Amino acid sequence: MLLSGHNPTVGSGGRLIRLTGRQTFEDAAMVTPPTCESRSVHVYTIELDRITSREVLHAELAGAFSFPDHYGRNWDAFDEYVDDIELPAVIEVLGFQDFRFRLPREAKLLAHCLRAAAERRPPSHFKVNGLP
Repeated sequence: MLLSGHNPTVGSGGRLIRLTGRQTFEDAAMVTPPTCESRSVHVYTIELDRITSREVLHAELAGAFSFPDHYGRNWDAFDEYVDDIELPAVIEVLGFQDFRFRLPREAKLLAHCLRAAAERRPPSHFKVNGLP
């Protein structure tokens, strides 16, 4: 839940790819062509190769999505804040296969939250790559 009267810039991080000419979201790792008027895609990268604990994971997530300082660093907070990232978005999850053996519970929850966020949006606006 966001604080009343407080409007943090959630999800303004990531790499912004501007599409030009005849480029589509496929050129930016999207599966379906754009159906919105936006001509740019926000790419958020989650690097899991060096994650060794839940605390380190949430620090990586906070950085990858540019969550505000008051981000709660727990799964309820992540699920809530990931809904506020700028769209259209591509989330690149790197190193998930090995990560799920190091921290199986956290891997399961991360995948669940990202899949649930994807289900709440049109496929042309939100794509997650790197999950099995």
